Amino acid sequence: MKWKLLACLVVALLPGRSPAAQEASAPERLKLVCWNVLYGFNHGKAVEEGESWLREQRPQVVALQELNGFTPATLQETGEAYGHPHSALQKESGFAMGLTSTAPIEVIERRVEGVHHGYLHART
Repeated sequence: MKWKLLACLVVALLPGRSPAAQEASAPERLKLVCWNVLYGFNHGKAVEEGESWLREQRPQVVALQELNGFTPATLQETGEAYGHPHSALQKESGFAMGLTSTAPIEVIERRVEGVHHGYLHART
């Protein structure tokens, strides 16, 4: 059996605190969108529609898969269109993944060797 993993996002609990205690002290919830945008928003034909939908959703973090044809500059421009001044792209060819955020992004690792499409490990 062959498995494909497009993206994995994990939100860790704060050490030593129960989930209920963390929730009670949290001023707001994180809104995250994880979206496979089908060959770079349908080969670039639906970028504006995607930007519009993301603007309406108002997420703090967006993880995108299949960013075919995107460069770091085009991902930055797309993110800015829906209010995300920070972005990181995994690679510039093939089925790339990217992350945009309202907060700064620290890229920990970009991996393309030894895994099917690769992965992007980042913190925001």
